[in-house]
Amino acid sequence: MEKKVLKTGRIAIYIVLLIIVLAAMWGLRECSSPRSNAIGRADGDTLNVAIELSPIALSMREDTLCGFHYELIREICSEHCRPVKISAFTNLNSALRQLDESLFDVVIADIPVTTKMKEKYLYTDSIYIDYQVLVRLKGTIEKGFTQNDLAGDTIWVPKGSLAVERLHNLSEEIGDTIYVVEDEKYGAEQLIILTALGERKQAVVNMKYAESLAAEYPQLDISTAISFNQFQSWVLSKDNVALRDSLNVWLREYKSTERYEKLCKKYW
Repeated sequence: MEKKVLKTGRIAIYIVLLIIVLAAMWGLRECSSPRSNAIGRADGDTLNVAIELSPIALSMREDTLCGFHYELIREICSEHCRPVKISAFTNLNSALRQLDESLFDVVIADIPVTTKMKEKYLYTDSIYIDYQVLVRLKGTIEKGFTQNDLAGDTIWVPKGSLAVERLHNLSEEIGDTIYVVEDEKYGAEQLIILTALGERKQAVVNMKYAESLAAEYPQLDISTAISFNQFQSWVLSKDNVALRDSLNVWLREYKSTERYEKLCKKYW
C-alpha cells in the first residue's frame, strides 16, 4: 500500500510538471505581440516581460492562461496601447541575468523589495504585500513551535529565491545553523506539492503561493511565518527609469479602479 501511495504521488508530480512545461510553451507562443520575433527580444516599442510560472503570477487553467500578474500587465498595456511580449520562466536567477542583458524589460516574480536588490535594480511601486511562510505537513509541527525550533533543520527553497537571504538572517538571529537547500529543478509551486506528498520535509515560499494550493492540499500546515510583511513589486534594470516611471503611473491609475479590486478578489 505504501509503495502504491508513493507511486501515485510521483505520477501527480509528473503531471504537474508536464502542465507547467505546456503552459510555458503556450505562453511563449500565444502571449506574444504580433510584432514580436519568434525567438529573442521583440522589436519596436513592444514591452518584453518575463513572468514566473506560479499559481499567482502565471499558470494555466484548462486551456487558458491566467494569473494575477499576467492579467494585470496585459490590462495596463492594453489601456495604454503598448504591445507586450510575455515569456514564462521558472528560474529567477536566469530571468534576472536576461534582464541584465536587456533581453527583458521587466521581470515579474515573488521578489520582495530588499536593500540588496535595490542596489542593483529598479522597483515599481508596490503591487501588493506578502510574506514568507514555512510549508510543512500537519502533525509534524508541535504545539508552541517557533522559528527557534528550526535550528539545525533543513529547508528547501527554489534556486535563486530571496528567501535564502531571509533564512540566513534568521539563522544568525537564533544563533544556530539552518541548512538551506536551493532546489535547481523545482519552483515554489512544485516544492509545495512535493512537501504535501511527503517527498520534501519542508519549504519556504510566499504566503499567497501557499494559500493558493492549501485548499487542494489540506494536509499542509502554512501557519508559521518566516518573515515580516514585504512589498512585492516588479523589477527593471537600473537604466530603465523612464519605463519604471510610466509603469508606476499606469499602476496607480489601474489600482484606483473596480477592475483592480475584482482582479484581487479573483486570485485571493
